[in-house]
Amino acid sequence: MLLEASMSAIVSLLRVMMLRDADAIVLEAGKAPVLRRRGNVEALAMPALEPGLLADFATPLIGDQSLAGGPMMVTFSDAGVAYPVTLEETASGLRIVARRPAPKPPAAAAAKPAAAAAPRPST
Repeated sequence: MLLEASMSAIVSLLRVMMLRDADAIVLEAGKAPVLRRRGNVEALAMPALEPGLLADFATPLIGDQSLAGGPMMVTFSDAGVAYPVTLEETASGLRIVARRPAPKPPAAAAAKPAAAAAPRPST
């Protein structure tokens, strides 16, 4: 139940990132979440994140691997949206940076009918 609550809280923060049109959200233990928007840093007006909340979110993403070797890049998926996530252990604790998913490619050109070639004049 605690893990579900942690995941729900993180998913809510990811949705805030999307709604606020941010490029990324930085989650660090003991600090309020921070959005990166168009080169600016914007702290969210909320309490600092508990270390356990971040650990509960990171554990299924890391699996049996360790962050001791440096940052790890993974993908977190929710409701069909895949977020690129970087996890790293810092001196102050776990740091998670989730980025806005890449935009979906435009619809295939095959959806548009090809222009018909103009008939050649007969001679």
